[in-house]
Amino acid sequence: MLHVVSLLGEMRRQAQPAAPWIRQLMNHRGLLLQITAARVLWQINGETNGISQTYVEALQKSRYSYIRVLAADYLAEFCADQRVTVPEFEAAIQSASQDSYVRFYAARTLWEVNGRTNDIVPILTSGLKDHYTYYHNNEIRQLAAETLGEMRSGARSAVPDLVTALPDPQPAVRAAVTNALKQIDPEAAAKFGVK
Repeated sequence: MLHVVSLLGEMRRQAQPAAPWIRQLMNHRGLLLQITAARVLWQINGETNGISQTYVEALQKSRYSYIRVLAADYLAEFCADQRVTVPEFEAAIQSASQDSYVRFYAARTLWEVNGRTNDIVPILTSGLKDHYTYYHNNEIRQLAAETLGEMRSGARSAVPDLVTALPDPQPAVRAAVTNALKQIDPEAAAKFGVK
């Protein structure tokens, strides 16, 4: 069923006739199916009612880290698009015990929506250094570098961490780090041979 719902999301507006069925799945007992249904409703119908609450519940209730990470990712995407934040993201960046990926997505969203940098940059640089937490950690390292680059001079304090990340084993991460250095501090980038 999860695969079917995901495929409907890829169909976007063409899947609108399935919206009533998908809406019912938001009440399913499986949190993964709930958050997937919420995302698909938003994708195909632009629905916003109950969407962020579904993600927040998954963040708070799931005992599985992969579901919390996915809920944080979807919630971050939704909040950035809607230009809103949720109190749970504010709490996540304050809590050192919070899942590192949840903190990362919360920090990225707070920067995208509010333009915050001071307390956000350290969380993003920790994502830049993450090689072991999860299976797809290279995606977080790449996204961290891209986000820091988007911050431009607001992320100047991340330059040493970006320089350290230049030899990352993943080509996409190396490219993102290189671009971030050029965007944040072209002189520092040139000093370390980044062209």
